[in-house]
Amino acid sequence: MDFEEKNRKHHVPIVALTANALAGDRDKYINAGMDNYLSKPIELEKLNLLMQEYFPHKIAGDKEEAVEKNTEEEKRESVLKTEDVKNSDNVVENLESKAEVEKNTLEKEIEEENDTVFETENSNVEIDNDTIELLENIQEENVNIDTQRSDNTVGNQKNNTEVKNTIKKALEVKRKADVLVYHSIPLIVNLYESILKNLEYDVDITTDEQKFLDRIDDTEYKFILYDIKPFINMKCMISDIIRDSCGAKLFVLIHNASKDDDFCCDIVNEKADIEDIKKKLEID
Repeated sequence: MDFEEKNRKHHVPIVALTANALAGDRDKYINAGMDNYLSKPIELEKLNLLMQEYFPHKIAGDKEEAVEKNTEEEKRESVLKTEDVKNSDNVVENLESKAEVEKNTLEKEIEEENDTVFETENSNVEIDNDTIELLENIQEENVNIDTQRSDNTVGNQKNNTEVKNTIKKALEVKRKADVLVYHSIPLIVNLYESILKNLEYDVDITTDEQKFLDRIDDTEYKFILYDIKPFINMKCMISDIIRDSCGAKLFVLIHNASKDDDFCCDIVNEKADIEDIKKKLEID
């Protein structure tokens, strides 16, 4: 807040996102300078309420777009379902018509056969087993048509659920990289990028604080080197948040550090050379 007021910058809300959910954790982060607090695992309802608190106009616009999109999707699904029902009805009608023709043909053949059978006073007309079995199969076929229609509906629902689960799993898989370097000074960022690439590391760099926090959330890193100045009033809290998000080994980039400074992680000089970085990252 002091930094923003001093430099006449618009206040950017900072929300603590952490797995620490014990009594007193919220007060700890609020007292450290955070605007709000949200514990993991994230509950969508709580996140929406938090976003509405800070971005009411944006959330309202997003909701209207979402409602319009859902309405269009519902209309599309309704049309597809109607077409599926029509197609299914046509198949059923064709099968029923075919079954009726076969049944009438068989009954006619049976009547003709009965006319040629030798009749006596005690004679009874018997239908052979094959004919009875065929008539029973026709009846079963009519029942199976209705059953198949119901099974198709259940099968479609199951397939939709499987597709949604597959998409969800794909979204949950984090991108992987070796090192993330964040500093507000582009020259320092570019210097570290060059050194780390020479050491054959896959490197992401940024000079933007928000992009730095986004990268921590969506990418899994082995090492993270970051500028401590934007987080000077919450040194240990920011290191806890980063560890909770990706479990990387952390290094604070600082120009001059005193022995009394405690950043809750290791320190790297902003002007470190390749040998210093090798030693810090334990490269043979």
